[in-house]
Amino acid sequence: MNVNDLLDEPVIRDVPDMDAADSSQPGAGTDWDAILGAATITATELAELPIAPRETILGKWFCAGDLGFIFAPRGVGKTWLAMMFALTIATGGKAGPWVAPKGRRAFYLDGEMAFDLSQQRYRALCKIPSDNLLFIHHEIMFGRTGKVLNLTSPLVQEALFQHAIKNKVEVMVLDNLSCLFSGVKENDADSWEQILPWLLQLRRHGIAVVIVAHARRNGLMRGTSRREDAAAWILSLSEPAGATTTGTGARFVARFVINIDWSDRWKSTPDMRCS
Repeated sequence: MNVNDLLDEPVIRDVPDMDAADSSQPGAGTDWDAILGAATITATELAELPIAPRETILGKWFCAGDLGFIFAPRGVGKTWLAMMFALTIATGGKAGPWVAPKGRRAFYLDGEMAFDLSQQRYRALCKIPSDNLLFIHHEIMFGRTGKVLNLTSPLVQEALFQHAIKNKVEVMVLDNLSCLFSGVKENDADSWEQILPWLLQLRRHGIAVVIVAHARRNGLMRGTSRREDAAAWILSLSEPAGATTTGTGARFVARFVINIDWSDRWKSTPDMRCS
């Protein structure tokens, strides 16, 4: 739910242009005095404004509009867990120790895996397919349109945002960071500015985002730590000591690196399986 839906005061959408000394500057011709006046509230209003708590999506730690990351070394089970989350969120039910209280429209974007492997994993996780879970797979997109997804492009970002709004998407899973965001210097903090405004736009419209990322050799998430600034939670996956996986599926331990909801502060999960 957006804050604007709960306010009695009108929200300024379009403001008549005003004279600007330099019309080339961003925001020139916009009446910022009126916008700032409409957006300013007193401390009393802040304390008393009747805003409903955000709905929980999974457990108590994943809420509407959240940005979260799942990261791990290659082969541990990032995609297995991300797909399990998406399926559980779409249908309602349980993923490991966490419950999705109801089904929500979820959107899974796969920018790396071969389609037959994606299909195999979905079939292993899902007993009854659900149209509440939407997919864009890079191989299907290229085969049907000749196009590829690069979410660093402002045009693609806006198109995907509008597509999500049109389809009433509440949760978007991006798998994975290195393949879907081409041209970004992953260790350069300022490069993240090409992506962060778009993620915040999704948040303001109540769309939660889960980004799948790789781990460095030292076990930390690869790339600039600036990515973590807007994150509500970050899950790190690791192999259980002495674990072996046979057949289809994955086995791992999930630990919170960041979890801003201290009311549900899981340090780690039990040994989890996805299959």
